Amino acid sequence: MVEPFDQRQIDVGQGHVIHVEQSGNPDGVPVIVLHGGPGGGCSPVMRRFFDPDHYRAILFDQRGCGRSRPQASVHANTTQHLIADIEAIRETLGLRSVLLFGGSWGATLALAYAQTHPGRVTGLVLRGVFLGTQGELDWFYGGGAGRFFPDLWAQFRDPIPESEQDDLIAAYKNTRTFSSDKKTEFLPKYRDSLLYEHHTTSLVFNAKTFNSILDPVRIPSLRGARFLAPYGHDGRITSLREFVYNVIVNEFSGPRPSDQVLDGLVAYINDIDFLPNPKIAPGGRLGTQASVAEHRGEALFFKPFPKQAELSCAGCHIPGGTFNDQVRHDVGSGGLVKTPTLLNANFNAPYFHDGRYDTYEQVVEHFDRVFDLELSTQDVQDLVAYLNAVGDGERPFDKDGVVLRMKEVLELSSVLEAAIPAADTAVVSLAVTGVGAELRELTEHIPDIRNTSIGGKDQRLAARAILKDLVLTLRRIDLEVAAGHIDEAMTEYRRFAQLVNFDVPVALKKAEPWSLFNSNVHQAHYTALGRMLPVTSGQSQ
Repeated sequence: MVEPFDQRQIDVGQGHVIHVEQSGNPDGVPVIVLHGGPGGGCSPVMRRFFDPDHYRAILFDQRGCGRSRPQASVHANTTQHLIADIEAIRETLGLRSVLLFGGSWGATLALAYAQTHPGRVTGLVLRGVFLGTQGELDWFYGGGAGRFFPDLWAQFRDPIPESEQDDLIAAYKNTRTFSSDKKTEFLPKYRDSLLYEHHTTSLVFNAKTFNSILDPVRIPSLRGARFLAPYGHDGRITSLREFVYNVIVNEFSGPRPSDQVLDGLVAYINDIDFLPNPKIAPGGRLGTQASVAEHRGEALFFKPFPKQAELSCAGCHIPGGTFNDQVRHDVGSGGLVKTPTLLNANFNAPYFHDGRYDTYEQVVEHFDRVFDLELSTQDVQDLVAYLNAVGDGERPFDKDGVVLRMKEVLELSSVLEAAIPAADTAVVSLAVTGVGAELRELTEHIPDIRNTSIGGKDQRLAARAILKDLVLTLRRIDLEVAAGHIDEAMTEYRRFAQLVNFDVPVALKKAEPWSLFNSNVHQAHYTALGRMLPVTSGQSQ
């Protein structure tokens, strides 16, 4: 990710202050990026359009958008005002002329500026052109695009009373139907209705598939998830159940899970708690075990920002709760993101919703830069010490190995004890699939007997055989329940439980010195495979 070399706030009058950033080559070709909407905002992804060695990319959040203030204000916010803002940016940065890059509404704004100031424009790069003509509006919001996306169109149209569906623009604008408080009013009532606009304009149905290119999102920890609503990095989903459904169906294009499966997954996630932290006293403040530097960092954490006294780190990451405020904010990272918890954060790197920072030092420096905190070197060190103290926790498990893996197998398989007598085929099938995957992964950690570069042949053979037996037993359980043979399934489960609790741990512990859990064996195994690959390749040719 290309980072900005300059970020600033420009007062453009009428009560508006706009956020501007520059990245790339300070002496390169200047290009002003115009985001869509109106009402969108710039994203770090937009920097990727420009070769940082050749271009000086200038991104700004238009009035009322993103990091510009006041947020969501439509006062003195017209096309002519935005044209004047672009001109103010050009003059402030001392640019004679600029290249304009705009998409959707940004394309319209680029054309409007070029018509007003033709001598200041070296060229136009327009994508996803949408000029806001009546014909375009009628087609997009009147059902034309909806014919290509009928499910999304229905999701967008159906929340509106049938008598008002002939003018959806007016319906969504109507304050009687929608207030300005989208967090408390829009999402709970209408859920994801506006996904119609997002998906039909981006033509990306499953952005997760293209995360490596389009919009990388860090995998969040599930510790304490029951306390951390709303869900999703942008906090658009209010319930954990809806979030799990969205991940399965929308993010990974999976089949719609049954209510029983959803309930089981939510129950499992709700049972994952934070790791205990002895340094944190009741109320979220550091206790007596914390160091002097950690206490100094805590004082800075509570200190109001020098340039924005209404803000502080503790104002969003509230120590009295779970070190979050369950609210979305713009912290200069690209749009609105929900406040993440700081509890156990030491185990959850990288940081930010897109995983752009690997260390606490980088996180602190980001906030120092965006909010002009005027931190000294010592301040940074103290804040990092505090974050490490809060983010720590006592791991309630052993070093990664067969013991940990068998604990996971036991936890996952325990649901079978209740699901089999209840003839709950959905839960049984889900448990069998999950446990089977764990067992197969465990088997892969034990090299088969063809690998003669390491010892323990008999131990490895015995361990792989008993794991295979477990997988076959699970398969028989699944088939018996599906056929309605509950007694037979319980007999197989008792055999499975006997193996898991007694026979399997003994066999795995004997094989562990010759498994990939041993770093020396791990290296020897893959070295041997590397030697075999050229031979195999030559034979296949």
